[in-house]
Amino acid sequence: MKIEPFPLSCAFENAFDFQAEAGSVYLSGRSVEDRSHHSKSWQSSRGDVSIIDVLREESERIEVGGAISCEIPLRSNAKLKEFWNSVPSGIVYLDITGLKHGTWASLLRGYTGRPERRLRVVYVEPLDYRMSPRPTQNEIYDLSDKIEGIKPLPGFARFRRSSGVSVFAPLLGFEGARLLYLLNQLEPPGQFVFPVIGVPGFRLEYPFETYWANRTALRESQAWKKVLLAPANCPFATLSILEWLLCRHASSTVTVAHIGTKPQALAAIVCALRNPDRVEIVYDHPVRKAKRTEGLGRLHIYEVTGLLNQ
Repeated sequence: MKIEPFPLSCAFENAFDFQAEAGSVYLSGRSVEDRSHHSKSWQSSRGDVSIIDVLREESERIEVGGAISCEIPLRSNAKLKEFWNSVPSGIVYLDITGLKHGTWASLLRGYTGRPERRLRVVYVEPLDYRMSPRPTQNEIYDLSDKIEGIKPLPGFARFRRSSGVSVFAPLLGFEGARLLYLLNQLEPPGQFVFPVIGVPGFRLEYPFETYWANRTALRESQAWKKVLLAPANCPFATLSILEWLLCRHASSTVTVAHIGTKPQALAAIVCALRNPDRVEIVYDHPVRKAKRTEGLGRLHIYEVTGLLNQ
């Protein structure tokens, strides 16, 4: 099958305007958020697209159905590669909008590249976030119930070096309490904390709200002096920043906390897969509110084949 050239990314202002290409595979899962259901509008009428649904997500395994039906242990590289080897060649869309971080990150980890296969990640922005009924100094939006604690995503555990300094790069969102928690738990030296803020944000005011929600942690750690900027919906720009940090601190590891947007998290996971000996992923596993977002914003498609096949 001939595959036509595709830009690194493209976007649809209306998520319902997107349809997967004929002959492709569409892999997705759904959450309680409206935006994770966008593909239902065309899936039932498209017999020329192979649909794979993530039916069940647990911390250690997932169950998929549709064109392929199986259970996949997320820590097993062999089983993940076995799954990918059973996926038809051609264009594969991985829609991360409704999937948990541990699920889509593990699927990326097990991705087996072939010359005839291309992997495109799909993400739909929320139209709006739910405001907190009782805003606090570090929480503007009502997004999470609690934090379960720091533990590795499946298959991403790394042994820290006994010596040497680790650069800490938190990818920031609206939840300042999460940054405070990570700083208290990890205790990184202030001079080695490099926060990344999404500028421009999904909306014009979001960068200001990110600064406001994280101001306590940024001030106490003095990390506000070393803030780095990348568009909130562009994983390639965030990836460039992370790899710049690797080059600038060549004798250090880089610890990345993806507590902002999913495109930023995509950059973190790709960076870890490309630099397994020098990048550590930390995640605090928040328990998300059931109706934390409303509506559907722009739909983005990211071509990641080349990044994962290097």
